Amino acid sequence: MEIFNELLEQIYDNPYKKVTFSIFNFIENDGFIDELFCADKTRYGIDDFEYIKFSIDDKQKNGIKYSKREYTRYFKAFKEYVEKDLQQTAIPRLKVYLIKESGSLIAVKLSSFKLDKTSDK
Repeated sequence: MEIFNELLEQIYDNPYKKVTFSIFNFIENDGFIDELFCADKTRYGIDDFEYIKFSIDDKQKNGIKYSKREYTRYFKAFKEYVEKDLQQTAIPRLKVYLIKESGSLIAVKLSSFKLDKTSDK
């Protein structure tokens, strides 16, 4: 579970950057923006989101890229933990995405959303 804790640390400690157009389009196609609209009755735009790209090793990147079961299962469990258990909201304000094409793992959040570090204890 060491990698699990390392990923959590990155969520809390890494500086978030403004999303790019491609990331915004990705989360829009995924339905994240519509989910937030239904919950908040607010139409969010590109300037309302930030993201981090997790630092993972080449073996893990290839595991995502080539859908290796041991990696995708693990990262999907991490995604579920972050989106359901870690946040105290019905609709998550922070989502984790596995980007198969690039073998990367990112977290995207509303810029205004602050995740309380004590909520995972």
